[in-house]
Amino acid sequence: MWTSPVYMNDYARWSGDIEGLVQAQDGWHAKCHAFDRFWLSPACRHNVSECIPMLSHEYGWLVDAFMAWSTAYGMPAAVGIMDGKYESTSESAEYFYSLARSLNVLSFWFRPDTSQVAFDPLPIIFPVHVATEWAVGNKRTAATGSYIGKLASRRLREQAYNVLSFLENLKLELTEMQQYLGMKDATKSWEDVACQWITSNRQRWERWVPKDTTCIPGFGLIDAAGNAVTTREAAKGCGLCTPGTSSKAILDETGRTYTCDLCSPGTYQEVSGETLCITCPAGRVAAEAGVSQCEACTPGSYANSSGLESCQPCGNGDDQSTWTTSRLTEIRGSQQWIQVEAAASADLCHCIPGWFLRNGRCHECTEGASCPGSSQVEVLPGYFSSSIDPGSIYRCYRSPLACPGGDPGTCAEGRDNRTVACSACMVGLHPTAEGCAPCQGQDYFMLIVVCILVLLATGGAHAFLLFTTAQKVQVGLVKVGIYIGQLAVCVQVVVVMHRMDMEWQEPFVSILRALSFISVDELMQSLNAVSCVTRFSPTVQFLFQTVAVPLAFMTGPAVVHLQYVCICKMGNRRGKRTKAKKEGARLHILAETFGMLCMLFFIVLCTAVLEPFDCVTHPNLASTMTTASDVLCNFRDDHWGLSLAASFLTLLPVSFVALCAWILLMELPKRIHRMDVKFIRSCSFLLSRFRPGHHAFAIFLLVRNAVVAMSPILPSVAAGCLAIFTMLCLNLCLSAVFQPWLFPLCTYMDMLANVCFLLILLHGAFYVEDEIGASGMIACSVVFGATLALFFGLAAYSLVEYWLRKQRKTYQFFLTHHKSTAGSVARLVKLELQQHGCSVFLDSDDLSSLVHLFGVISQSIENLIVIGSADIWTRKWCVGEVVTAKLHDVTMVVLALPGFHFPDAAFIAALDTVLGDLNELVTYGLSKSDIKDTLTRLRDQKTIALPERFQVSDLACLAEMMQQVNPARTGKDAVNLIHSFADGLGAVTSCLVLANHDDMEALATAHVLRIWMFPHLLQRRINGPFVISSDDRIMELGIEHAKLVIVVCTKDCLEAPGMVQWMIQCYHFASHCRMLPIIADEDFRVPGTVADFRALARSPNVLTQDESLPAYLAVVRVLFTQIAFRFSARYSNEATLKSKAGRFAERLLDLENLATLLHVAPLFDLSEVTTCVHECTNEAERNEVEQRDADRFDEDNEGMQEVVF
Repeated sequence: MWTSPVYMNDYARWSGDIEGLVQAQDGWHAKCHAFDRFWLSPACRHNVSECIPMLSHEYGWLVDAFMAWSTAYGMPAAVGIMDGKYESTSESAEYFYSLARSLNVLSFWFRPDTSQVAFDPLPIIFPVHVATEWAVGNKRTAATGSYIGKLASRRLREQAYNVLSFLENLKLELTEMQQYLGMKDATKSWEDVACQWITSNRQRWERWVPKDTTCIPGFGLIDAAGNAVTTREAAKGCGLCTPGTSSKAILDETGRTYTCDLCSPGTYQEVSGETLCITCPAGRVAAEAGVSQCEACTPGSYANSSGLESCQPCGNGDDQSTWTTSRLTEIRGSQQWIQVEAAASADLCHCIPGWFLRNGRCHECTEGASCPGSSQVEVLPGYFSSSIDPGSIYRCYRSPLACPGGDPGTCAEGRDNRTVACSACMVGLHPTAEGCAPCQGQDYFMLIVVCILVLLATGGAHAFLLFTTAQKVQVGLVKVGIYIGQLAVCVQVVVVMHRMDMEWQEPFVSILRALSFISVDELMQSLNAVSCVTRFSPTVQFLFQTVAVPLAFMTGPAVVHLQYVCICKMGNRRGKRTKAKKEGARLHILAETFGMLCMLFFIVLCTAVLEPFDCVTHPNLASTMTTASDVLCNFRDDHWGLSLAASFLTLLPVSFVALCAWILLMELPKRIHRMDVKFIRSCSFLLSRFRPGHHAFAIFLLVRNAVVAMSPILPSVAAGCLAIFTMLCLNLCLSAVFQPWLFPLCTYMDMLANVCFLLILLHGAFYVEDEIGASGMIACSVVFGATLALFFGLAAYSLVEYWLRKQRKTYQFFLTHHKSTAGSVARLVKLELQQHGCSVFLDSDDLSSLVHLFGVISQSIENLIVIGSADIWTRKWCVGEVVTAKLHDVTMVVLALPGFHFPDAAFIAALDTVLGDLNELVTYGLSKSDIKDTLTRLRDQKTIALPERFQVSDLACLAEMMQQVNPARTGKDAVNLIHSFADGLGAVTSCLVLANHDDMEALATAHVLRIWMFPHLLQRRINGPFVISSDDRIMELGIEHAKLVIVVCTKDCLEAPGMVQWMIQCYHFASHCRMLPIIADEDFRVPGTVADFRALARSPNVLTQDESLPAYLAVVRVLFTQIAFRFSARYSNEATLKSKAGRFAERLLDLENLATLLHVAPLFDLSEVTTCVHECTNEAERNEVEQRDADRFDEDNEGMQEVVF
């Protein structure tokens, strides 16, 4: 203490007693005297003996204050501090007390304290304590003195209020307290002292005991159950006021007390023992009395002042589920709307996220808009809404970039925001990818260029068809045309897929957009000059697209054809006779061009016509046309006019399909039989792409394309996908089964395209966000029902078929024949019978097993025709067929060929020798007796003889046979049909078929070839073929009829007189004639060596030609430099023969003329050979001549080899 500057500096400052201090480095220190133990006050410092010793405890308690008092008031004191040599406080205090008792010194302590009772201490009176002076170190006033307080538990007020009140009333004087403390000695305990005081001061402390109903602030009257009451009469005591109440004072005859009253509505109290209730702040309310907490207004309500009992709802009583209270807050650098409770203002009322405010009410935010909770609509990019009706959202299907989003009514630059979905540009602007741009000269130039290109392309195509004959059309060009048509259809299917509401992604979506140029609507959109001129009304634009544009495509062919007709008329006036004069205006070519264009762009036409019914639904549930976003699909106003126009224009594709169906199914067969070449060529857009007999596939393609075009207007995307799926699968199946296209590769390409589209559509269907609605379920039900009905129908059909077979056979005729001698004749008979509408079974077409043949005869035929050739009875299976027919009562007719004879008795007797082992027939249920009996009675059957050199007209006997055998199913009209068919061919033919008339099989093969090649050649605009008769001369028919010649090669045919004459006559038309060899007999040998030609030259019919012999041999020689085809009407089935006939027709167009072939292979002189043949008798000389000529022949024939296909 003596050396502490903290205390000594203050003393020096306020007392000024420098003499009692010593200056040190860190401040003032006390200056001690008397062995450095005591500090002497100024009053006795001059005489130490006058100083009164004053001891302080070892801690130096209040030493600096006694120094100040001694100096200030002149007290002669020598202040000393007891040494701190004791470790414990109790020992130190005991030592201090002993010094005070044993020494004549002063000491200072606090009271009351039992340790100082014996001294009977008295207080020194100083001026009253001034805290401010003590705070700055001036301690001249008295100390704070001893504090005597009453310490109690914090919870005593709640748990024992009376005890606390008693303690508060208890009052004892300090001297009295010191007195009673002194009464405690060894014989008395503290409890004894206290009891003594209580007994002696009863009247005093009884006044301190409070009444039970006298409550203090924070408490209130309560009854025995602890419930608050308001009167003393009902009260049993006092209790602490609980939260939600306040202590209120009341005054009665007894005095003041307090009651616990509930806080009124609009106020609260959250703690116990309070005397006031607090008013609820703004944003919080107390609906009931006595609440401890005010309730915060929930989101969607507010309290705009304090002390309110209820919150005011947002939105004037509307649906509160759509309202909230929120504020804009920045969270991690971004502005966000967050909900807040206890809203204190109506300004915080907003619609909940996903809703927006309009006309004081909240409306749900739809697709295409963002409603973050600000009560405003923020339109997303790709969507549009007007500023007048911001909640009505339209999706910008056609031009997403035209709708940048943001505030309602916002469009890209140049777009008119008064139109739906920013669909139109301002006047004088044309649309671009993002907005609109000013019209420029290049826009009008592009329109002119497109118009010119359309006119040139369509007009050029028509000119090509107009000035190209059938013979000039190459097979490659036909293929090119088919591939171009298939490609155009594929592109149009892609356009339709793009119009469907399917979420395609890059890069495929870019391909779809790039190919959309073929759409009429996209074409009009790309031509900026159209929108630059004026803004058309939707109806005018629709009519322009569906009427004017198709007419523009037909203008080019019409102008070209008109010029052609004018040129022809001018030539007629000048007296020039041309081929065009004979053919007239050739309007059938114009019809062919128009039909080709309609077929090529059929899907585009259907799509354009159906545009008013192709609608898309927007987020606001309004529907607009896909191609005209500003037209609502409501069958009112513009849409009503468009729907009426579309309904009438729909008749165009429907009529076109109906017309094509009528042509192919009804009219074309009649025109073919009448040989109406102009009509057939006008319909070539239906015929030229497909194989004969499969032209009806064109109708299916039109129906398929129509269904594909309709798919975007179906009720849902799933229904559209199902429609396209169905048609593509059906197309794939039909192409695979029937192979209808003219060339196999075209069929494969069609199948590949269908598979590709199916895969693309199947993949896209996985991402269609479309619920399967009622229409989809109806479609599924129909498909499932149709499947069940199909099974039941097939079962019923099989049952009916079984019954009908019992009543009526499947085949009217079965042809029994010997293949090697009458196979071709049997094939021809079948074809002629089929021409009359008869069903005929020929085993060559269905030779699966002999059991099957016998089963067909016994169960499925009405008549058996026996083609009677010379060796037919030597064939055991032919005999078995005849016996089977006899056993099952099948009517038999014998068609007797030259050399046929019925089996006589000697033949029947030697049956085992002729037929061999008959046990094979016995295994099929045919006994030997049945065989003999049938052969014996065979003469009783109807027999018709066919002459050896028969003509087509000779086959009329078949009609007579059918009338007699089965008059109910044939008629006379069929006979006339055959005659007209044959006669008509010869009149206009440009293709001849040469065959050996001495060989019935060769002649039959020629007629079979004629029948099956006819549709193929007709499809290529070639008239014919015609089988030349034995009396006809090519020279007499003229050059027009000998442009194409087919030579049917059979055994010894080159030596037949007719063939020799016809070949020589072809030599005279060598510059125009093209010849194709057809090998129809396995025994025919192509002449390729000198010996072959020598043998041919020695033939009697050849030697008689004299001067024409070299020409004949030259024609034969160059004939087989061509690729020869095999055509076996005896053994091949019908499908194979038809296929080969089509290939022959293709090959005819690629042949070189005879003059070219003769130039490549020059003539050689056979005069020496022929002279040797006639005159030489010496075998050695003949061999020498033949060897010399053979060497010359080998030189000329170098590089030529026999090629047979």
